[in-house]
Amino acid sequence: MCSRSNEFLAIEKAQQLLSIHATSLPSGTAMTANTDRQPSNPRELAWEKGLAALKKFKAREKHCRVPRRHQEGAFNLGTWVVNQRNKRNMTSSARKRQLDAIGFVWDPNESAWEQGFTALKQFKAREKHCRVPRGHQEGAFNLGTWVVNQRNRRDALSVQRRRRLAAIGFVWRLSS
Repeated sequence: MCSRSNEFLAIEKAQQLLSIHATSLPSGTAMTANTDRQPSNPRELAWEKGLAALKKFKAREKHCRVPRRHQEGAFNLGTWVVNQRNKRNMTSSARKRQLDAIGFVWDPNESAWEQGFTALKQFKAREKHCRVPRGHQEGAFNLGTWVVNQRNRRDALSVQRRRRLAAIGFVWRLSS
């Protein structure tokens, strides 16, 4: 009974608001539905704002590896990106597809390792070896540091990564 009367009051209030807005319109103006596809849900609106900021970042930077504290205008894009990664298992498949379509980086550590491995393969194709000098840059990537880190973390690397490095002739120990 109480629920039904609350429903009735809500409907009555909505009708009053509609009639107030309709009478405040200029003569001859019809009321129309919101068809600009602007979300009315605050969470949906925030997600759309984040996606738009990420697209803007990608257009400018050519990647989606957003630094954690990055601001895109007044929007805290770095935090938004971290939240998307943390909520990946709860994110709808439609949203995941939207993020994937623009090259969203779900695992920045994996992405950085793959970037280093790709740079090492480029180096090897050109130099015919994997003995990368410590300070060597491969494009904008600091390959020399990446290689030193792989050697220092050999025991912590997954078997798959060690096999991939071995398959291209990675040098684990440099002879003195």
